[in-house]
Amino acid sequence: MSTSNLIFSKFLKELGMNYVEKSISNMTIFVIHEYKIPHGKYSGRVIGIGLPIPSDFPNVPPYGFHVRCNHGFSYEIPSRNTSDLGSDWEFWSREIRWDDPEQRTPRYYMDQINRCLELD
Repeated sequence: MSTSNLIFSKFLKELGMNYVEKSISNMTIFVIHEYKIPHGKYSGRVIGIGLPIPSDFPNVPPYGFHVRCNHGFSYEIPSRNTSDLGSDWEFWSREIRWDDPEQRTPRYYMDQINRCLELD
């Protein structure tokens, strides 16, 4: 397991998350089938998310995340694309600001995802 995968795996285990690792396109995607949205309009909703972690994380940030299509959001989601996880997934392309070295953590990445999922 690469150092980047170990960093992210340790973080998810500390949160008590159940996940599956999938290797796709020279990248590991941590798939969480039952992710509970913590904040916002859809707080408490359980969805599937996939977290693509570059092999050189944390030096290079993730660039978005995957969401299982059965999310039920009524909001128009911008920048959705097909997903390498299959036809029942979408890839949400998002810029993750990674300028400050202090921000280069799994926690910061998850905070950015959670902000996207607030969908006000």
